[in-house]
Amino acid sequence: MTELPLRVRARRAGLLYASGGVTAPFALLYVPTALFVSGNASATAARVAASPGLVRMAIAGELLHCTLAVIAVLALYRLFREVSRPLAMAMTALFIVGVPIELANVGNYAAALLLTSNASWLGAFTKEQLDGLTYMFLRLQASGIQVAQVFWGVWLFPYGIVAMRSGFIPRWAGAALLAAGVGFVVASATALFFPAYLATVRPVVVPLMAGELPMIVWLIGWGARDPKPGAWQ
Repeated sequence: MTELPLRVRARRAGLLYASGGVTAPFALLYVPTALFVSGNASATAARVAASPGLVRMAIAGELLHCTLAVIAVLALYRLFREVSRPLAMAMTALFIVGVPIELANVGNYAAALLLTSNASWLGAFTKEQLDGLTYMFLRLQASGIQVAQVFWGVWLFPYGIVAMRSGFIPRWAGAALLAAGVGFVVASATALFFPAYLATVRPVVVPLMAGELPMIVWLIGWGARDPKPGAWQ
C-alpha cells in the first residue's frame, strides 16, 4: 500500500484532531455548568430531572469524543512515528490511558439519570437521599474529568517534543503543546489536591491550556512543510 504524502497525512491528522474536540466543550463544560448548583443538592437534582435529554446528549457527546480522539491520536502516531517511534508511542499510550477513565466517568451521568427517573424501586429512598446521591454523582463526574485531564496534559509532553524535532512542524507549535501540557496538569493537580487555590491558579493555566489550538490550525491549514535535511536525527 502506497504511503500518503506527508502533507496529506498531516492535514488528515489535523482534521481528525479537530473533530475529536467538537463535542467536548458541550459535554465537559456546558452540561455540568447547566446542571450543577454548588452546595444545593435539591436544585441540582431538579435540574437533572428536568433535563434528561441534555444529560443523554452529554453522554453521547463524551462517547463520540473518546471514539474520535482515539482515531485522531492514531493518525498522529502515524504522522510522527518516523521522527521518533518511542516518543510517538509514549504520546499515544499516555493519551489512551485517559480514555477508559473518561468512559467510566460517563457512568456518573447515567447514575444521576437513574436516581431522578422516578422508578418505583426508588421509593426505598427519601427525596433528600435521592437528591444527595444525585449531587454526589455529579461531583464525582467533575472529579473524574480532573483525573482524566491529567493524562490530557501528560500526553502533550512527548507530543510537543516529537513535533519540535520533526522539522515539518514549527518549533513554536510544539512549544505551545508543552505549555498546554503544563496548564492541564497544574489545573488538575490544583483541583484535586489544593482546591482552595484553584481560583488563583485558573487565570494563569487556562490560557496555557489553549496551546493545542495552534497545532490544530497549522495541521489543517498548512499540513506540513518540507523537513530540513537531518531534522529527524
